[in-house]
Amino acid sequence: MTEALAFWGVALVIAALALPLAFHLFARFPDAGAGLSFTLGLTLISTGYFLLRVVGALPAGRGGFILAIALFAVAMVVLALRDRRFLATLRRSLRGLTVAAVLFSVLFFGYAFVRAHSPDIAHTEQPMDFLYLNAMLVSPDYPPHDPWFAGENASYYYGGYLQAAVLTGAADVWPATGFNLSLAAVFASAGVAAASLCAALARWLLGARARRWIPVAAAGGVLLLLFAGPLASIFELASAHGASSEGAYTAFGVEGLVRCGVGAGDSCIGQPLDPSERWFPTDHWAWWRMSRMSYWGPQPGYTDVITEVPFFSFLLGDLHPHVMAIPGIILALALSAALWRGRGPLSWREHRRRPLWLLVVTLVFGSLAFVNTWDVITFSTVIFAAVLARNLRAGAPISAITGALSYLAVPALLALAAYSPWIVDLSSGSVGGLYAYSDSGTRIRHVLLFWGTIVVLSLPVIAWALPRPGLPIRLRQLALAFLYPALPFLLWIILAGAGRAAGIFSEEAGLGDAFSSRGAGGWLTLAFYAAVLWLLAFATVRLAERRHSGAPVAGLATLGLLLLYGTELLFIRDALFFVPRHNTVFKLSYQAWIVLSIASPVVFVAALRLAAPRRRLFLAAPAGLLLAGSLVFAVTMMPNRTDGFREAVSLDGLHFVDFYHPDEYALIEWLAENVELDAVVVEASGRVWRTGDEGQALLEDPGGYGSFGRVGFRTGLQVPVGWPGHERTWRGKEVAPEVDRRRDLVDAVYTASGRQEVVRALEELGATYVVVGREERERYRGGLIPAFETFLDTVFAEGEVRVYRAPTLEEVPTR
Repeated sequence: MTEALAFWGVALVIAALALPLAFHLFARFPDAGAGLSFTLGLTLISTGYFLLRVVGALPAGRGGFILAIALFAVAMVVLALRDRRFLATLRRSLRGLTVAAVLFSVLFFGYAFVRAHSPDIAHTEQPMDFLYLNAMLVSPDYPPHDPWFAGENASYYYGGYLQAAVLTGAADVWPATGFNLSLAAVFASAGVAAASLCAALARWLLGARARRWIPVAAAGGVLLLLFAGPLASIFELASAHGASSEGAYTAFGVEGLVRCGVGAGDSCIGQPLDPSERWFPTDHWAWWRMSRMSYWGPQPGYTDVITEVPFFSFLLGDLHPHVMAIPGIILALALSAALWRGRGPLSWREHRRRPLWLLVVTLVFGSLAFVNTWDVITFSTVIFAAVLARNLRAGAPISAITGALSYLAVPALLALAAYSPWIVDLSSGSVGGLYAYSDSGTRIRHVLLFWGTIVVLSLPVIAWALPRPGLPIRLRQLALAFLYPALPFLLWIILAGAGRAAGIFSEEAGLGDAFSSRGAGGWLTLAFYAAVLWLLAFATVRLAERRHSGAPVAGLATLGLLLLYGTELLFIRDALFFVPRHNTVFKLSYQAWIVLSIASPVVFVAALRLAAPRRRLFLAAPAGLLLAGSLVFAVTMMPNRTDGFREAVSLDGLHFVDFYHPDEYALIEWLAENVELDAVVVEASGRVWRTGDEGQALLEDPGGYGSFGRVGFRTGLQVPVGWPGHERTWRGKEVAPEVDRRRDLVDAVYTASGRQEVVRALEELGATYVVVGREERERYRGGLIPAFETFLDTVFAEGEVRVYRAPTLEEVPTR
């Protein structure tokens, strides 16, 4: 509890320090940006820490993090003293500031309580996430090293891990606890940021006289962003309690979720599990199926896309970039909204008058790439649209476009310069450009079950664009809006015609294959998306031309539909090309959920406010049912994940290691306290070896993903090689020979026949320490491991775990 309080305290201090800047940027927000101050402060502090570490101006360790926060504090005090309106803004926003602090605290400690019942850093890609958090904490130099590839800098978008490290390091929290508390901080900061932005959009749309409706919009944003899920969870809950009507499940497209009872026919393809004896589904990881539509039917278990929602991500507990990016995305949207709301055209000349805005735009939008590179194109387009819309209010289209481009060109160039120490180490890996998707696509029933709630709640914005006396619909507006669905489809045709099309079972298909493979169901989904996108785009264009305050909300809804529509047509080729749109659907549909969860509550609350009182019930009742249905996932899967909150409570992500293998836990503690930060530690390569009939080492399993690499990810210290597949993904296929060479050398250490052979391998690896524990004994079987204690110094011994320190080759006596 002490560590949680320290972590929370550092978060609130950062939020408080950022208030002068938030007041300056978001003065037109009801809370003056109080709900955005934590994300704003953490973004600027972490970037400043990174740059100062790169030039050697800050020390490693806790002192460096605290000094970075102190420097930011000095800058904010100077800003507050120079702002004559600071105290007046503080008094005006005191209520909003209090609400933001309380909401942050409730969300932070609420999530921490849930996470304490399932804290283990032990599955999926959590080891990778923990690896980068530790790398940010212990790297002796910056840019930070890659703990799984000794001697090389990290080649990944690690900005979010750096933000988590700032909080963990400044609070002096054990990293395995900081991992889980960082998730809590992301959860809480996303919630308060969403509330702040939704409140601002609702205030601008409804006006000051509708003040009582603004908290409803803010609460709706928090609910939809953090707690809503797919409607298919209703069927999962029903099935857990014996409602196994195969026909009904098939009608809704979730035949894979039905439990096949004793009398079920051969057509039943669902999960053959017994009904739950508790009020919630008790299947192991029942919540996992909601993130893989293929589990729903008709081919359950064959995963071709990932479709997460934020609550699933937080339930899973991966500290992944797409999760850590949520608060930053909302901050970028808020900054775009503030720019749109301002007066007067923008161009590069504006930066001379407002250098502070230049700094913030540079770092916030540069941070989008730094935290999660997938986000930078999408949300840089949003800020361009916001600046362009503002310029169009004051001038002709050509001058508006050139002004917007010149305004954003300066921060774009500065962002490239500021983040260049990271960019130069970033490899494109296996990215291979844009392709047309040529397969069946998403079933329309799955679309409605997954995104139905947040899409339907955004549709009332279309009504605001309907013709009125003196405001007829213009053909130009319809034509301009039609470009939104038409251009992506045209691009799809061009790519497919050029042979750049692919599906699950076909690579580089032609235009004919792309058309025929989609099928009637796929075209129906595409038509649905295109029609809704056209209507939302029409509403955006029409409202923007009328200078209506609903234009930014309509624009966000349009963006959400455009992202979903785009994933049915196009994908970015990556390392998972054999499952073509796997990551594209995952990342872009996640962005769509975030955007729509901001737009939908504002639109719907405004629709309720503007509707005649007697009609509000007809709007509220079906919307309430949809919202209740979308919350079933959170309500039922939270106890599933925590086993009804019966598990032992701990926020230490390595608590399970301490419980089952205390000697391994002691190893991590000893390494963290005693080993030089630039040392290289040898651990198992991941391959499995056994002794042959003649005593020789025989390869039994090449390995590739598992519990090996534990020293690297649990300490952040460098090991010669970790997960080989991930290194190839991060650095490209050309790194494969070096990965194999390192694995061969590590295997040579553990299977050597003589001490000189061991020391030569260690010297070639640049390694100082050798670990022998349960992992090594399981992977080098039959007495293969040399008797290191006879020629290496034993520096740690606990239970079955040993650590040996290697001498140089000259120190090894020869025979």
